[in-house]
Amino acid sequence: MMQPVAFKSAIAIGKHSCFKSPSYYTGLARTMIKKDSSDEALQVLNSARHEFKGNREALFQTASMEGIVYKKAIQEATRLLEKLSGKVPVEATMDLARVCFDLGEKEQGMQFIQNIVRNNHDNDNVLEMVQGVFKDAQLENEGAKIIAITKNEVIQLNNQGVRLIEEGKLKDAIEYFEKAADGLPENKIINANAAQALIMYMQKNGTNEKYTTLASKYLDRIKSIDPSYDKYQKLLNMYEKVAGAYKGRDE
Repeated sequence: MMQPVAFKSAIAIGKHSCFKSPSYYTGLARTMIKKDSSDEALQVLNSARHEFKGNREALFQTASMEGIVYKKAIQEATRLLEKLSGKVPVEATMDLARVCFDLGEKEQGMQFIQNIVRNNHDNDNVLEMVQGVFKDAQLENEGAKIIAITKNEVIQLNNQGVRLIEEGKLKDAIEYFEKAADGLPENKIINANAAQALIMYMQKNGTNEKYTTLASKYLDRIKSIDPSYDKYQKLLNMYEKVAGAYKGRDE
């Protein structure tokens, strides 16, 4: 396989020659992809489009390679998104979903959208923007169903945990909401109920370091997501009382 330098040399030599070939450009782009240099690969392919303007075969090769570059970029973005859970703006995830739909990566796009809905099932503004993404992708009817189903799943998930709290099964509620919050780190309602279960348990059974740390984590998430959330200040006040009692015990 030719190395990047060799490809660049071949392109430079053949640029003003009758023997110039689009395969030099696509070969260099392929090498750039393997080196995780998608931006450089696209620059090379853009040069090929300019150099072989009007050449259908060359444009076909270039377009095919561009598809590979974009798919590679989506894969990398997906990996980064998983690592940055709770820190990525909703709009950025929506943009990524749009790119997926534009490139025919419907399943991946749906996964991004469902993740947005799961974490924002109570936010009408976000859900309206999601519906707009589906409309732009000509998936309006299917999208409406996906939104409704996903939203209902989260409501049922939350309601089941709330029932455990109402029944006084606080230990079970803590375990339940801990799993739910791990899966939905950007959902303020799920995280609020996770914090509430912990705080109520400590109010009844005494505080401990593990539970105060967990409750603090969920409260920090809520603050990051929506500090104006009406339940946040109430939970924070409750937490400070039980946490203060725990610190006072150690002093």
